[in-house]
Amino acid sequence: TWVSTLMVVRLLEPSDYGLFAMSQVVLAALAFMNGWGFANSLVQEAEIDRRKVGQVFALLLLLNGTLAVAQFLIAPLAADYYGEPIVADMLRVQAVLFLT
Repeated sequence: TWVSTLMVVRLLEPSDYGLFAMSQVVLAALAFMNGWGFANSLVQEAEIDRRKVGQVFALLLLLNGTLAVAQFLIAPLAADYYGEPIVADMLRVQAVLFLT
């Protein structure tokens, strides 16, 4: 993470990096609710079958899809809060991260 951050700092203007940091606040807040706990539940199981893996995968898809939609819808509110309209566009594009 540090290496990529330093690379981004070198490529962007200070104002651009500030915009990126504003969008990362929202992304990090939503990522906190990411469904990694579902995947961790498989590790704790004594036996894992295809059905449990399928259920966890479906829950991960549903939760991350919901987070992507939430970030897309929250984008204008975050842009208004920061007073930077371009933050909304950045957040809409970054919503794809939850789908990957």
